Amino acid sequence: MDSREQAKRSIFTYIMTFYNYKRIHSAINYMSPLQYEKMYIQQLKTTA
Repeated sequence: MDSREQAKRSIFTYIMTFYNYKRIHSAINYMSPLQYEKMYIQQLKTTA
């Protein structure tokens, strides 16, 4: 396995296990990343 593939797997593991989807962020108007993603997807559906 090359180092690029290892890096991809490590990043994926970090995102799926350690990244906090519930913590609010000031950069996205004090919403959690999960809330922001849901809002964004809903906006895409209504504008399409």
